[in-house]
Amino acid sequence: MHRTILPLRTDSSQQQRVNPRESVQVAVHIVAEVMAPERAQRTADVWLAMNAGHLLSVENPELLLDEPLQWRFDVYLTTPDLTNSGTVTRTLLGRLSVDATTGAVIAPDAVIEELTARATARSLRAA
Repeated sequence: MHRTILPLRTDSSQQQRVNPRESVQVAVHIVAEVMAPERAQRTADVWLAMNAGHLLSVENPELLLDEPLQWRFDVYLTTPDLTNSGTVTRTLLGRLSVDATTGAVIAPDAVIEELTARATARSLRAA
């Protein structure tokens, strides 16, 4: 993994030692070409349908400044609500990340394992 270190200068004056600051504000500027979040979301939805289940979908894209840059999504299971006709129940099952430049799913085996475990736990609670 790539690591970036941001050196900060400190004020070693007597004033700073007596009343030290509790926080500092840091701004980081990154220039990178990544796929649009909508395209990454479509890619993730197709991958889920092909590999995990057609009742799964992703929402809430977040760009992770990691190596590689990643789009991270919440994964939801949608099932018919048997008590209210025409509606669905949405359950957050986990998260899925895709490489922001290639669209490849990050750690696909771990994603399937996590989603399967949470869906199984949900069905056991409902039974």
